[in-house]
Amino acid sequence: MGGNQMTNPNFAYFAGFFDGEGTVDIRARQTHNSKYLRFELRVSIPQVIDSPLIKAQSIWGGSLVKGKRINTWSCASKLAVQFLSDIYPYLIVKKDEVEVALAFANLIGSYERKAKEHGGFAKESEDRINSKLYYFHELRYLRELKGFARKNRNTLLAA
Repeated sequence: MGGNQMTNPNFAYFAGFFDGEGTVDIRARQTHNSKYLRFELRVSIPQVIDSPLIKAQSIWGGSLVKGKRINTWSCASKLAVQFLSDIYPYLIVKKDEVEVALAFANLIGSYERKAKEHGGFAKESEDRINSKLYYFHELRYLRELKGFARKNRNTLLAA
């Protein structure tokens, strides 16, 4: 964000809201009979009152699930990257987590560009998979330090 740009009040508000209530996560799962390891960047914010979640959805898209007691706004992939990029300058509590998530997204983005050049599919190297796993574990480590995540929640990729 350049020094001449004005502060966007929505971005600043949602940074504080996300710092207090939100979660950024890198999810991993095996697909095609455990042949492939797929990763997804995901953001979610649960809240009893749905009005700020409706506002987030109107700005960034994503989905809003209304429960009996708790409502949750979430977004993934490119929408999550846009949201995190927009609020990043204003974060305090989860700034380090978002840095890891955005570095992961940059790695994913470079792979997607390469895949398009190769007709939609490019085999991932072991180094690239290990890089994704690094970000996966680094984000969990930061969350564990703050008491935000259970240890070894995803046994598939437990260290």
